[in-house]
Amino acid sequence: MKQFLMIQNPGIAMEEAFYLQGASTKRGGDNAAVIGKYGTGNKHGVAVLLRAELPPTVFAGNLRMEFGVQPLQANDGLRDHTFNPIIVKFGGKDRKGVSRSGIKETTMTVEHGSDDWLTVDLALREFVSNSIDRAVEQAEVEFIAIYLKGKSAEFGQEATRRGTDASNEVREAVLNYRKTAKDYANVVVEIVGENQVRAKAGVTRVFVPLDDDGQVQKFYDNLGKWFLHFSEPHLLTATILPKADRNFDGRQTAVIYRRGVRVREFLASDTPSLYDYNLENLKLDESRKVDDWYVQYEAAKAFAAADAVTIARLWQSFLDSGKYWEHTFQSYGLEDGIRDEAQKAVWSKAFELVAGEGAVISTPEGGELAARKGYKVVHAPEVFVQAAEKRGLPTPAKVLSEDQRLGREVLDSTPDAEAAVEFAWALVEKYKVANGRKKPLVKTFRKVMDGGSQTLGYYKDGTVFINQDIAGQGSFTIGWHALTQQLLVTALEEVAHHVTGATDNSRDFQDFMLNLIVYMAKESAGVA
Repeated sequence: MKQFLMIQNPGIAMEEAFYLQGASTKRGGDNAAVIGKYGTGNKHGVAVLLRAELPPTVFAGNLRMEFGVQPLQANDGLRDHTFNPIIVKFGGKDRKGVSRSGIKETTMTVEHGSDDWLTVDLALREFVSNSIDRAVEQAEVEFIAIYLKGKSAEFGQEATRRGTDASNEVREAVLNYRKTAKDYANVVVEIVGENQVRAKAGVTRVFVPLDDDGQVQKFYDNLGKWFLHFSEPHLLTATILPKADRNFDGRQTAVIYRRGVRVREFLASDTPSLYDYNLENLKLDESRKVDDWYVQYEAAKAFAAADAVTIARLWQSFLDSGKYWEHTFQSYGLEDGIRDEAQKAVWSKAFELVAGEGAVISTPEGGELAARKGYKVVHAPEVFVQAAEKRGLPTPAKVLSEDQRLGREVLDSTPDAEAAVEFAWALVEKYKVANGRKKPLVKTFRKVMDGGSQTLGYYKDGTVFINQDIAGQGSFTIGWHALTQQLLVTALEEVAHHVTGATDNSRDFQDFMLNLIVYMAKESAGVA
């Protein structure tokens, strides 16, 4: 006996929903449980099935609609063409009890959408989605009717006149109803025999014949992977889903849902994901398509707003040294809501759950010094480190001093360093260019040469620091005359920074040095 996939929902669909392109009762709605909005899914579904030679039969209550193709010859003035308009054969009675018969030509051809709507499962997904939507809307209307029964006739009339959405009391009741409603459970999807292809009062039924290739059967077998409603309804309101067996063909890539309906698997790589994603407001085009990179962006945004346990799983994945799809997220998604103080606390809590106290997050290249100083280092890609730092997580830049980050060890001064700064300060006082400052303190430092370059001195917070490589002990035995030119130049430069408070190459720094040179030159020339 021939078998069919039956998709059934409460309520009687309007017949135009199956052949009037763009006719939608859901566009602009605010119910997150409602899936559709374009008014094209049923029509594309019919065309897909006709191209696959699987003509669907629809019962809208007692009205039977059988879909087929009737070739049409036309001439555009240049040549003859054959088109294949879709037709509908009616039978039974419509919702008004009027008997219907005959054939209606639609304005849609069977080739419509053939470049994008390629497989039978996409058609079946649309029929099931629309059934879920009708079940949700049907139950909500029935709830409102019951709610209004308990009100006065005047209240009911006013709510009806203004529209229930405009009645604050009714709207509040509806919103509360939605929090616990599971009206998708009123949808029936099952395999039935040919003798069960018939109408049922008060419901809409779509019957699709099973094909020899097994595409319809495969869709039915994987129904729970196509719709969370039938496998994991408790996750319908979740955005980030724990990884489960939702992939086709044994892959472990990210599976993306929108409002509980499967949209795609990430295809650009085979890298496994830590999670799957159910993105409520994912924007699809009218072919129900979305590209990998937009999906990744939306997933990263969802992750940025996730709870501490979910984010902690990511930090743990970095410690485990595994490679996951989430590791390739980009900053424009991860930094969404970067100023949200509450979410900053969530990120910090998640990091502490995994790494504990005294840990930092860093790129592999930037964490070496922190590790040497005893910090536990969680290595992550740079975009994660930047996003984490902006949310207040500890990084080497935050926990290490400037000297530690630069690999400098600060030491006491040496006689040569003291003598060199004393020499420079003597010049400052002699030519009265101290600018009201007192002589700076002196310390030395030790630093490993970096990339072939070496810092000889620097100034910070009232102290001149001289590299020990040029600050030995010569002046202790011979006097300042034994100091090297390099040491004296370094000391004078850092003293100039102390006096002017200016940086290298600044105008103030140049003016100080030039004035000092001119004063010395005038004295040498005997000019007062």
